[in-house]
Amino acid sequence: MLPMALRILEAVEELGDAAGCEGAMASGKVRLSVPAPLGLYLSERLGDLLAGHPKLSVELLFREEGSDMIEERLDLEVRIGPVADSSLVCRRIGWTTAFLVASPAYLERRAPPRVPKDIKDHECLCYNRAGEANTWSFSNGSEDISVRISPRLTACNAVAIHRAALAGAGLAVLSHIIAKPDIAVGRLIPVMKDFQPSRLPVTVVYPSRRNMPLRVKTVLDFLIDAMGQDPSMCAGGVDRGWDR
Repeated sequence: MLPMALRILEAVEELGDAAGCEGAMASGKVRLSVPAPLGLYLSERLGDLLAGHPKLSVELLFREEGSDMIEERLDLEVRIGPVADSSLVCRRIGWTTAFLVASPAYLERRAPPRVPKDIKDHECLCYNRAGEANTWSFSNGSEDISVRISPRLTACNAVAIHRAALAGAGLAVLSHIIAKPDIAVGRLIPVMKDFQPSRLPVTVVYPSRRNMPLRVKTVLDFLIDAMGQDPSMCAGGVDRGWDR
């Protein structure tokens, strides 16, 4: 019954959008699922979107793993890394940029790693995204190097790992979105600069639909534009911001 109901709802939405033609206004709720760091980035920008579309509302869900989009009535979901579900429409919208960091207090106790193999001697704090808690991948610009780790702390939310790193509990791989403000003022120190965490594709996925409702297209366009405004999430040059 659920798939049939969804098809009926989509048909009604399509008729409503078509009836409005060029004067159509985005209205209704869009359920958008994103990883926590990106959710923080978007939440600072969503006010402008909502101000420009008075009849639009957004439900922002923080998820670190892929969801059953049909069952959970999600309109859009952002996923990090490869997308295995062939039933979804996939659109790559950017790339991750991350740092291997530690607090000054931790680095007073332990010499920073210089190459990936040094990490085995450190306390590791792992953001457990989609069950990947035992391997970190780095790149020196010409090759990717994977390192097996035995994390002392794992969490399914990057914000929790960020807090633990600030408290001096160990090394962590953190998105530039949450790490750069602390790097800029010295609360976190980037280490192993010759081997940076490998960049992963950022993909927005949505159920296959013949015509996307205007409310969803409006949020999708906003998402793509917001990603493009940050050089660290573009495919080209990466602003590491070491000296800020």
